[in-house]
Amino acid sequence: MPEIRNVNQWSLFIERRPWIGPAIVYFFLAWTFANLYYYVLPNNLVESVQVLSAFKARQPMQLRVLVPAIIHLISSVTPLSVSTVDKYILIASVWGVMMLFASFLEAYVPKNTAWIAAPIILVPLLWNYCLLTLFHYPSDMPSIAFFLGCLLLWRTKRPWTYYACFLVASFNRETILFVLPCLFALYWSNHQVKFWAMHTVIHIAIFGIVRLLLWKLFEHSPGTQMEDHLQKNLAVLMDGLAFRNGVARYFAFLFGGLHLVAIAIWRWAPRELQRLTDRKSTRLNSSHANISYA
Repeated sequence: MPEIRNVNQWSLFIERRPWIGPAIVYFFLAWTFANLYYYVLPNNLVESVQVLSAFKARQPMQLRVLVPAIIHLISSVTPLSVSTVDKYILIASVWGVMMLFASFLEAYVPKNTAWIAAPIILVPLLWNYCLLTLFHYPSDMPSIAFFLGCLLLWRTKRPWTYYACFLVASFNRETILFVLPCLFALYWSNHQVKFWAMHTVIHIAIFGIVRLLLWKLFEHSPGTQMEDHLQKNLAVLMDGLAFRNGVARYFAFLFGGLHLVAIAIWRWAPRELQRLTDRKSTRLNSSHANISYA
């Protein structure tokens, strides 16, 4: 009888926490992803992480200071190496991306479907960050987790927590500011222009203060505060359909082909997701162009 009671209690525990099963599966998927990530980019990966965590990298990469600072702190007070800490953060970030993406999908599909579908985000992550780029930065995966976290916090109407997340994310990577046009795409019709004007000012103020603080903190670091990719990106556009360097190559190889699936099912997607896809595709395309020429 005690054994039956223990089994029933365990079953009840699992029923009340349906996320436990997916969380365990996601952990092993994140661990596998991290091993592939390190296998594809071993030399550049270790060198860049060591330089960044020693705060000796050039700007603007050194301005993405959050994860290097965490790596520096943990590796200083524990026997763990810099690359080991980075790998642990990578696993946690990818696990968080899948958990957050599942929660994001729950607004559009049934919960069980969302849990099953969430790992599909690993396809563009593996494709873009392991196969299409020669560069690695420890801020990459956390930036996606922060981005999804901001979208979820805004949807659940927790502004103070949202802005706390946005503030921390601003120390991680400047691309967090792209969350603002995504919020416009998803929720513009839910609020008046005055509401959006106020929150736009708050976003820009937080982002601007963080950037000024980082510029001051690393004013003596080599490099420039911002890299000029305009000419190189224009060259990609000018090549047009030339497959070697033009837009056609980026269109064909980004996202592991999932963007083609998105185009095929476009007419059945919710209107707000159609607008969101426009903005996120622009962000990811521009980010990939910048990485390619970094």
